[in-house]
Amino acid sequence: MRKQINILILLLTFSNLNAQNDEHIINEILFDLFGLQQDTILIKNLKTKTYFEYDSVSFENMTGLTVPSKIISEWKNNEEAQEYSAEWNEQNLNKNDTLFLENDTVIGKKPVFKCLSKDKIDQLFEKTKKREKIYSISKILLDNSKENAIFHFMIIPWPGDFYSETIIIKKVFGKWKIIERFDVTMT
Repeated sequence: MRKQINILILLLTFSNLNAQNDEHIINEILFDLFGLQQDTILIKNLKTKTYFEYDSVSFENMTGLTVPSKIISEWKNNEEAQEYSAEWNEQNLNKNDTLFLENDTVIGKKPVFKCLSKDKIDQLFEKTKKREKIYSISKILLDNSKENAIFHFMIIPWPGDFYSETIIIKKVFGKWKIIERFDVTMT
Protein backbone atom coordinates (compact mmCIF):
# COMPACT_ATOMS: atom_id res chain seq x y z
CA MET A 1 0.00 0.00 0.00
CA ARG A 2 2.81 2.40 0.90
CA LYS A 3 4.51 1.69 -2.42
CA GLN A 4 1.29 2.50 -4.32
CA ILE A 5 0.93 5.82 -2.48
CA ASN A 6 4.53 6.73 -3.31
CA ILE A 7 3.95 5.89 -6.97
CA LEU A 8 0.77 7.97 -7.00
CA ILE A 9 2.60 10.95 -5.47
CA LEU A 10 5.39 10.61 -8.05
CA LEU A 11 2.89 10.48 -10.91
CA LEU A 12 1.06 13.56 -9.63
CA THR A 13 4.36 15.41 -9.27
CA PHE A 14 5.44 14.55 -12.83
CA SER A 15 2.05 15.46 -14.27
CA ASN A 16 2.18 18.81 -12.46
CA LEU A 17 5.66 19.53 -13.84
CA ASN A 18 4.50 18.63 -17.33
CA ALA A 19 1.45 20.86 -16.95
CA GLN A 20 3.70 23.86 -16.30
CA ASN A 21 5.44 23.94 -19.68
CA ASP A 22 5.14 27.07 -21.82
CA GLU A 23 3.02 25.39 -24.48
CA HIS A 24 0.44 24.22 -21.96
CA ILE A 25 0.21 27.67 -20.41
CA ILE A 26 -0.24 29.34 -23.83
CA ASN A 27 -3.04 26.86 -24.62
CA GLU A 28 -4.80 27.80 -21.38
CA ILE A 29 -4.78 31.53 -22.19
CA LEU A 30 -5.18 30.98 -25.94
CA PHE A 31 -8.43 32.85 -26.56
CA ASP A 32 -7.56 35.74 -24.24
CA LEU A 33 -4.19 36.14 -25.94
CA PHE A 34 -5.04 35.69 -29.62
CA GLY A 35 -8.81 36.16 -29.87
CA LEU A 36 -11.31 33.83 -31.55
CA GLN A 37 -11.22 34.98 -35.17
CA GLN A 38 -8.16 33.08 -36.41
CA ASP A 39 -7.97 29.63 -37.97
CA THR A 40 -4.17 29.57 -38.00
CA ILE A 41 -1.77 31.32 -35.65
CA LEU A 42 1.67 32.00 -37.11
CA ILE A 43 4.26 32.06 -34.35
CA LYS A 44 7.99 32.69 -34.50
CA ASN A 45 9.53 29.36 -33.52
CA LEU A 46 12.22 30.93 -31.34
CA LYS A 47 11.17 31.87 -27.81
CA THR A 48 13.62 34.30 -26.31
CA LYS A 49 14.53 34.93 -22.71
CA THR A 50 12.12 37.00 -20.65
CA TYR A 51 13.94 39.93 -19.10
CA PHE A 52 12.65 41.33 -15.82
CA GLU A 53 14.16 44.62 -14.67
CA TYR A 54 11.69 45.96 -12.09
CA ASP A 55 11.74 46.34 -8.35
CA SER A 56 8.44 46.24 -6.42
CA VAL A 57 8.00 50.06 -6.41
CA SER A 58 8.69 50.61 -10.12
CA PHE A 59 6.56 47.57 -10.93
CA GLU A 60 3.63 48.99 -8.97
CA ASN A 61 4.06 52.38 -10.68
CA MET A 62 4.11 50.71 -14.11
CA THR A 63 1.17 48.34 -13.60
CA GLY A 64 -0.81 49.65 -10.65
CA LEU A 65 -0.50 46.17 -9.10
CA THR A 66 1.01 45.50 -5.70
CA VAL A 67 3.03 42.34 -6.16
CA PRO A 68 4.83 40.92 -3.12
CA SER A 69 8.56 41.62 -3.21
CA LYS A 70 9.13 37.88 -2.72
CA ILE A 71 7.56 37.16 -6.15
CA ILE A 72 9.54 40.01 -7.74
CA SER A 73 12.81 38.63 -6.35
CA GLU A 74 11.87 35.09 -7.47
CA TRP A 75 11.21 36.38 -11.02
CA LYS A 76 14.60 38.15 -10.99
CA ASN A 77 16.42 35.04 -9.73
CA ASN A 78 14.62 32.76 -12.20
CA GLU A 79 15.36 35.20 -15.04
CA GLU A 80 19.07 34.98 -14.28
CA ALA A 81 18.89 31.17 -14.32
CA GLN A 82 16.82 31.04 -17.54
CA GLU A 83 18.49 29.96 -20.78
CA TYR A 84 18.73 32.60 -23.49
CA SER A 85 16.46 30.93 -26.04
CA ALA A 86 14.54 27.79 -26.95
CA GLU A 87 12.06 26.71 -29.61
CA TRP A 88 8.31 26.33 -29.38
CA ASN A 89 7.09 22.77 -29.70
CA GLU A 90 4.44 22.91 -32.44
CA GLN A 91 3.06 19.47 -31.54
CA ASN A 92 2.47 20.48 -27.92
CA LEU A 93 0.92 23.79 -28.96
CA ASN A 94 -1.50 21.93 -31.24
CA LYS A 95 -2.55 19.22 -28.79
CA ASN A 96 -6.27 19.05 -28.24
CA ASP A 97 -7.20 20.64 -24.97
CA THR A 98 -8.22 17.94 -22.53
CA LEU A 99 -10.49 20.40 -20.73
CA PHE A 100 -13.00 20.21 -23.60
CA LEU A 101 -15.06 17.21 -24.61
CA GLU A 102 -15.31 16.03 -28.22
CA ASN A 103 -18.84 17.37 -28.64
CA ASP A 104 -18.04 20.84 -27.23
CA THR A 105 -18.33 23.58 -29.82
CA VAL A 106 -15.26 25.39 -28.49
CA ILE A 107 -12.87 22.60 -29.54
CA GLY A 108 -13.78 23.09 -33.19
CA LYS A 109 -12.81 26.75 -32.93
CA LYS A 110 -9.31 26.16 -31.58
CA PRO A 111 -6.81 27.55 -34.10
CA VAL A 112 -3.81 25.65 -35.42
CA PHE A 113 -0.31 26.86 -34.56
CA LYS A 114 2.35 27.06 -37.27
CA CYS A 115 5.86 27.70 -35.97
CA LEU A 116 8.03 29.56 -38.46
CA SER A 117 11.76 30.24 -38.53
CA LYS A 118 13.08 33.73 -39.29
CA ASP A 119 13.81 32.65 -42.87
CA LYS A 120 10.27 31.29 -43.34
CA ILE A 121 8.82 34.53 -41.97
CA ASP A 122 10.93 36.59 -44.38
CA GLN A 123 9.88 34.33 -47.27
CA LEU A 124 6.21 34.69 -46.30
CA PHE A 125 6.39 38.50 -46.34
CA GLU A 126 8.34 38.43 -49.61
CA LYS A 127 5.89 36.03 -51.27
CA THR A 128 2.59 37.60 -50.17
CA LYS A 129 3.67 41.27 -50.03
CA LYS A 130 0.88 41.63 -47.46
CA ARG A 131 0.74 42.39 -43.78
CA GLU A 132 0.53 39.26 -41.63
CA LYS A 133 0.16 38.66 -37.92
CA ILE A 134 3.29 36.85 -36.82
CA TYR A 135 3.44 36.38 -33.06
CA SER A 136 6.58 36.18 -30.96
CA ILE A 137 6.30 35.00 -27.37
CA SER A 138 9.19 34.89 -24.92
CA LYS A 139 9.76 32.13 -22.43
CA ILE A 140 7.34 32.24 -19.54
CA LEU A 141 9.05 33.38 -16.36
CA LEU A 142 7.48 31.66 -13.33
CA ASP A 143 7.83 32.33 -9.64
CA ASN A 144 8.96 29.45 -7.40
CA SER A 145 5.42 28.40 -6.51
CA LYS A 146 4.50 28.33 -10.24
CA GLU A 147 1.41 30.42 -9.48
CA ASN A 148 2.52 33.77 -11.00
CA ALA A 149 4.23 34.34 -14.32
CA ILE A 150 5.29 37.04 -16.74
CA PHE A 151 6.29 37.05 -20.42
CA HIS A 152 6.72 39.33 -23.42
CA PHE A 153 4.26 39.17 -26.31
CA MET A 154 4.92 40.71 -29.72
CA ILE A 155 2.97 41.00 -32.98
CA ILE A 156 5.00 41.54 -36.15
CA PRO A 157 2.63 42.67 -38.94
CA TRP A 158 5.43 43.62 -41.36
CA PRO A 159 9.25 43.52 -41.26
CA GLY A 160 10.41 46.43 -39.11
CA ASP A 161 6.99 47.03 -37.54
CA PHE A 162 5.89 45.54 -34.23
CA TYR A 163 3.56 45.82 -31.27
CA SER A 164 4.81 44.45 -27.97
CA GLU A 165 3.60 44.21 -24.42
CA THR A 166 4.47 42.46 -21.20
CA ILE A 167 1.79 40.20 -19.76
CA ILE A 168 1.30 39.02 -16.19
CA ILE A 169 -0.62 35.79 -15.69
CA LYS A 170 -1.70 34.09 -12.49
CA LYS A 171 -3.09 30.71 -11.67
CA VAL A 172 -6.60 31.26 -10.36
CA PHE A 173 -8.47 28.18 -9.12
CA GLY A 174 -6.08 25.95 -11.09
CA LYS A 175 -6.35 27.82 -14.44
CA TRP A 176 -4.01 30.44 -15.87
CA LYS A 177 -5.60 33.88 -16.35
CA ILE A 178 -4.22 37.11 -17.80
CA ILE A 179 -4.06 39.65 -14.99
CA GLU A 180 -2.39 42.68 -16.59
CA ARG A 181 -0.90 43.90 -19.85
CA PHE A 182 1.64 46.72 -19.61
CA ASP A 183 4.85 48.13 -21.06
CA VAL A 184 3.23 48.57 -24.48
CA THR A 185 5.48 49.58 -27.40
CA MET A 186 4.51 50.18 -31.06
CA THR A 187 6.41 51.10 -34.20
